[in-house]
Amino acid sequence: MTPDEAITIVTTTSPIPSHPSTWIIDATYKSVRTYLPTAKYLFLFDGVRQEQEHLRKGYEEYKAILTKRIDGGEWTNSEYILFDEFTHQAGMIRGALHLDRILTPLILWMEHDFPFNGFPIDWSGIVSTLLDNEVCYVRFALPEENWTTVRAAHLREDEMVSRHGVPMMRLMNFSSLPNISRTDFILRLTEIFREAKIHLECEATEGIAYHEKNWRLALYTPAGDLARFYSLDGRAGPTKLPMVL
Repeated sequence: MTPDEAITIVTTTSPIPSHPSTWIIDATYKSVRTYLPTAKYLFLFDGVRQEQEHLRKGYEEYKAILTKRIDGGEWTNSEYILFDEFTHQAGMIRGALHLDRILTPLILWMEHDFPFNGFPIDWSGIVSTLLDNEVCYVRFALPEENWTTVRAAHLREDEMVSRHGVPMMRLMNFSSLPNISRTDFILRLTEIFREAKIHLECEATEGIAYHEKNWRLALYTPAGDLARFYSLDGRAGPTKLPMVL
């Protein structure tokens, strides 16, 4: 399977101070389509939690703009699900899976404010590695995750190269930062850790033994600069809410 055939791109979004402007998600969408021009793209629009009622008007306008693009075909091979109540990313992805809206073997999880930076990515190698079940999850690196910091946090024996030539480093915890995962892994994760309603990255996932076949996580570690995306910090502003685990 080609990367476009094997992957459903999933972007979760919720109210932020910059709405109704779409500049953040525009940058993310454009960056993804540079690599995966024809893959199915699924947008998950969360409901509004009580603390964000003051952002509702801008968010509703934002959703109207994006759903019009999708319904009108401006954003090709794209779909969406609107959640009436606050569900957050774990619940939304679990819901999309239960509704059979994700039928590909792999998911590219892209939060709305983390665009790719345009650096080369071995999509075919990563896809083949995941389809062969060598690992369940391959995360991309943040700009601050250079070789020095990554190696300081891991043992040299954590470094590996897949049978398809993909350089990786074993990880011991899950994060919803941009990643490609096996769909069955994401379903299992969202079912087992059902209390992770706010963020899937939670204390419950820390320290999962890598040798357990169902929980093999890896960081993509190409030569040179490791970073493959950057943050637009959609939550920035005076109304920024605390992260809750």
